[in-house]
Amino acid sequence: MAFKSQIPEDRELLKPPVLTEDFTVSDTWRVLRIQSEIVTGFDELAHIGKAVAVFGSARTPENHPITN
Repeated sequence: MAFKSQIPEDRELLKPPVLTEDFTVSDTWRVLRIQSEIVTGFDELAHIGKAVAVFGSARTPENHPITN
């Protein structure tokens, strides 16, 4: 019979995470990097004046009701 840990499972889950030497690979830092990219994108777009973006399909004929 294998020896089981004396620590209850819920206590094991509540232990703080083991810190690694490179903490910048954690989920928290990943979220912060993504947030930084979003902020940078909005900063770049802030300098663009009024504009129009057109989306369509090359497969839709010109006389189709959806294009009117």
